[in-house]
Amino acid sequence: MPRRGRLIGSVSALVSLVLNGHGSWAYAQAPTPTAILEGHQEPVYGLAYSPDGKLLYSVGFDNALRVWDMASRREIHKFEGHGSLVLTVAPSPDGQRILTGSLDKTVKVWPRPQGGIQKELTGQPGPIRVLRAAPDGKTVLYAAGPLVRWWDLDASVRDFTGHTSDVEALAWRGDGAQLASGDKDGIIRLWNPADGTFQAAIETPSSPVRDLAYAPTHDLLLAAGFDGVARAYRIPPVDPRIIDLKTAPGLFAASSDGNRIASAGDDQVVRIVQVGDGAVLKEIPAGDVPLRALALSADGSRLALAQANQVIRVLSVADAAELRRLENLPTPITALGLSGDGTRVAHAGEDKAIRVHQVDDGAEVRALTGLPALVRTLAFHPNDANQLVSAGDDKAAKLWDLNTGNAIRDFAGHGESILALAISRDGQKLLTGSADKLARLWNLNDGQLVATLAMHQAALSQVALSGDGSRAVTGGADGAVVYWDAPAGRALQRLSAHAAPIVGLGLHPDQPQVASAGLDHKLRVWNPSAIRAYGGHQGPISAIAVHPNGSQLVTGSMDRTVKVFDLNSGAEVRTLTGLAGPVRGVAITPDQQRIVALADDREVRTWNLGDGAPVAAYPPLPAAALALSVAAGSKALALGLGDGTVRLIDLAQSDPTQALSRAIPVSESPVTAVALLGDGTILTGSQDATVRKLAVPPASALATLTGHEAQVYSVAWMPDMSRAVTAAADKTVRIWDLTKSAQERAIAPAHENVAYAVAVSPKGDLIASGGDDKLIKYWNPADGAELRRSQGHGGAIYCLAFRPPDAAQLASGSVDKTIRIWNVADGQEAKVLSGHPDDVYSLAWSPDGKRLASIGYGGNLIVWDVDEAKPILQTKVGTNTPAYCVAWNPQADEVAVAASDGKIYLFAAP
Repeated sequence: MPRRGRLIGSVSALVSLVLNGHGSWAYAQAPTPTAILEGHQEPVYGLAYSPDGKLLYSVGFDNALRVWDMASRREIHKFEGHGSLVLTVAPSPDGQRILTGSLDKTVKVWPRPQGGIQKELTGQPGPIRVLRAAPDGKTVLYAAGPLVRWWDLDASVRDFTGHTSDVEALAWRGDGAQLASGDKDGIIRLWNPADGTFQAAIETPSSPVRDLAYAPTHDLLLAAGFDGVARAYRIPPVDPRIIDLKTAPGLFAASSDGNRIASAGDDQVVRIVQVGDGAVLKEIPAGDVPLRALALSADGSRLALAQANQVIRVLSVADAAELRRLENLPTPITALGLSGDGTRVAHAGEDKAIRVHQVDDGAEVRALTGLPALVRTLAFHPNDANQLVSAGDDKAAKLWDLNTGNAIRDFAGHGESILALAISRDGQKLLTGSADKLARLWNLNDGQLVATLAMHQAALSQVALSGDGSRAVTGGADGAVVYWDAPAGRALQRLSAHAAPIVGLGLHPDQPQVASAGLDHKLRVWNPSAIRAYGGHQGPISAIAVHPNGSQLVTGSMDRTVKVFDLNSGAEVRTLTGLAGPVRGVAITPDQQRIVALADDREVRTWNLGDGAPVAAYPPLPAAALALSVAAGSKALALGLGDGTVRLIDLAQSDPTQALSRAIPVSESPVTAVALLGDGTILTGSQDATVRKLAVPPASALATLTGHEAQVYSVAWMPDMSRAVTAAADKTVRIWDLTKSAQERAIAPAHENVAYAVAVSPKGDLIASGGDDKLIKYWNPADGAELRRSQGHGGAIYCLAFRPPDAAQLASGSVDKTIRIWNVADGQEAKVLSGHPDDVYSLAWSPDGKRLASIGYGGNLIVWDVDEAKPILQTKVGTNTPAYCVAWNPQADEVAVAASDGKIYLFAAP
C-alpha cells in the first residue's frame, strides 16, 4: 500500500510502517554523511533549504517546524502550532516566509526566523562578564577584563580604558548621557558615552562591584556590594580639593565646626587652613623645639601646642598671640585636648596622669593620676567642659567628671591600644579608633556599644564624627579613609588616593564634607557621594534593580533572598524567600507589576511587586542561568545559559510550564551576559570572548489556511509570493490568496482519491500535480483548467520537481520505484531513471539542473546524472532506517535527507 495512503487511515499505521521499513541494496559508493543534525525525537518527514542555503527547515512527527543554521549545524528555532504531523515544508522564493502542510488539514505561513547570529565581535581581551544596552537600544556597552567597550551595533567600537582590574558591572543612565562601570577592586568609573571621556571615579568600600543601576531621576547611582550592602551615590561626584601642606603633616587637628584644620610638619610651622576654600589663614612658627601634639577649639579660634620640652602653649589663631604657656610639666606629653570653648586644656603624660588647666590663668583644675596605662588621646565633651574622655594603652576609653575626678563610665572592648577619639557635637555618641584596626561607636550616656566599624587593614589612628553621630570617618596606617553610616556600622565610601598613612581627619558636623591629611603632604577636602546604605543581607549582593518611578530598590543576594527597600529612606520593605540557590539576577518587569529573580539552581521566580505575593515559579531551566535581561515594552525575559544558549520566558503566559522558549543557540561556551532590546534584538556576551547580535525568533504563524478536508501532502509558492498552491488527501489542489489568508480556487477533484504532489513553474503559469491515479496533470492557475496529462507510471506519484534553470522538464517519483523525466511542453516522457529498490519518496534538483537527488522509502539515496541516466552516488542512510525527503542546498553541493530515526543526514553531492 502506498506510504502516504497509510496516513489517510491512522497515524499508528504510519508509525508501524516507519519502524518496520526494510530494504537491501549493493551500492556503487557508500559515502558517509558529512554531518548529522540531531534534535528531533521522532521521525523527520520533510525538508527544504532556504534560497540562500543558510537555513534548513525540517518537519515531522513532532508537529513542529524546526529551523537549522547550516554554518553551525545547530537548531536555532522551533515553530509550534500544528495539531498533528507536519508533512511538507517550502520556503518562499525570497526566503522570508515558510509554508507547512499537516495531517491536521491546515496550511500555515511562518515568518523566516531571524534568530540566527547577525553579527559577531570576536577576539575580545577576555570573557564577556557583563553587557548592557543603551536606553535607545542603538548601542551596547560590554566589559572584557579591565576593558570597557562601546559598540554601536554596526561597526564602530570605542574603548574606555582606566580600570586596573576586571570590570564586573555596567549601567546606563536613563537619558543615555552617562554610563558607569564597576570593577573587582570596588572602583566605579563614570564616562561620557558620546566621546568616551572619563568623568569621575567613586571608590566603594566593598569589592568587587557586582551590579550598578541608575535611579530614574539620574542623580543617584546604586551599587551592589560584596559585603551584603547596597549603596546610593549622588551623581555627579565632586572632585576633592587638594591642598599641598608643603611638608608631611606629622600632627593634625580639626575644629569641631568643620571650618578649620591645623597641621604641622618637619618645618615646625603650624598652618591653619580654611576648609571651605583651601586658603591658608595663618602660618605660625613653632620654634626649634619639636611639637608633640596639636588641638583646636570648636570654632578654630584657639590653638594648643604641646612641645617636646614639656611646654604647652595656647595661642589665638587670629594674631598668633600666646594666651597661656604651661611650663615645667612633669613628664613628656602623650596626648592633648582643648575644650570646645577654648577655656580649658587637658594633657596626658608619660607618668600615666591627666592634668587639666584653665587657659585664662593657668590654674590646674584637676589631676587624674595613677592611671593603669599611657593615655594616647583626649577629647572634651562638646557641651560640658567638666567632662573629659581619655583612652590609650589600657584598650578602654573612660569618661571623667572633672568636678569630682571620678570616672563616670568605661568603654571597653578593643583588643589593642585606642589611638583616636571623637565625640558628636550633640554629645550623644563617642567614636574610638584602635590599633586593632577597628572603630567602635558608643552611646556616651550609657556606655552601650552601638556599632563596630570594620574595614581597615592596619592600625586605625584617626576618627571623626558628624554632629548627630550618624556619619563617621576613619583613617589609619593603611592609607585608606572610610566614610560610614555609623549607627549601622556600614561603610559608605572609601578614599585611598593618599596612598600613605593618614595622620588627620575632620568631618563637617552638618555636611558630608571630609578633610583628610596624609603623609603624602596633601590635604584632601572631599564630599562623599554616598548618601545611603541598604543592608540586611547575610551574603554578597549580586544584583540590583530600581523601580521605574524611583520609589524602591530591589536587591538579590547570594544568601538566597530578594529584598525590597524604600529607595529614599533605606528602610527594608520586605524580604522574598523560597529560592533554593544564590540569586544571580533580579529585574522589575516592564509593566512594573512583578519582581523577577534568577537563582543558581536553574530557577526563575516572580513575585507581585506591590505585596510580595508569589506569582510564578517556572520549571527548572535546562542549564545554569548566568544572566538575565528585560526590555522596556517587552513581555519577555531573556536568559543566558551555561550551555551556550539563550532562552526567553514569556512573562504574559499564565501557565509557567508553557512560558519557556526553545533554546536559541549562541555559542559553544556559556552565555555570561545578555541584553534584550525592545525591537526583539538579543545581545549576548560569552565565555569565548565574543559579543553577538541576534534577533528574537518569531513565536507563531503569520497565517493559517483552512479548507482542506484531509491531510495536506504538498505545498508550493507562486512566484509572486502572494499566492500558494497545496495538494491534499481530499482529492483537491487549492490555490490560496496569502494577502487575504483565504482560498482563491479549488481544483476538485484533481485526482481520483489523493493529490500527493504539487509543483509550480518558475513563471507561475503552470501548476503540476501528481496523485494516486498514477497521473501527472498540468493546470492553468488563472482558471483551474486542466491543460494536459503525463501518463506512464505504474503506481501513485509521490513527488514532482521542475528542472532548473528553465523548467522545460519535470521530474516525478513514484511508488513504482522509478523516476521519470517529462517534457513539460507536451507532457511526453523523455527519460526513465530506474534502480531504486523501493518507493521513491522525494526528489531534489541541483541548482544547475544537471543532477537529481532522490530518496526511497527504504533509505536509499541516489544522485543521478540525468542526461546520462545513471547514478553518480548511491548510498543508504542507515540500517532499517526509512527516509522520507531529500533537499538540495541551492548554494552548495550538499543534500539533506530526512529519516525515521529523528535525524537529518547531510551528504556531499558529487
